[in-house]
Amino acid sequence: YPNPFSPIEGTTIRYILNKPADVSIYVYDISGDLVGRVIENQRRETGTNKERWDGKSVYGQTLPNGVYLCEIVIDDETKKYIKIVVYEK
Repeated sequence: YPNPFSPIEGTTIRYILNKPADVSIYVYDISGDLVGRVIENQRRETGTNKERWDGKSVYGQTLPNGVYLCEIVIDDETKKYIKIVVYEK
């Protein structure tokens, strides 16, 4: 939330874990290319967790308007995908 969001404001990705786990969150463009890394192999605790993403690429550049896919990887096994929309007027 929010979604869509402006890179100036950023967005928060919220997820719930039923046990402590190592978490990675990656962002892909619609072609499936990796364009962003929110966190990588970070230990998170049971319960609700939140990560902030500023809409920047892996190279630190602000991504253009568009639809992106967010992949949440838990303990290198479980994967979940959500859609994120970047929109700057």
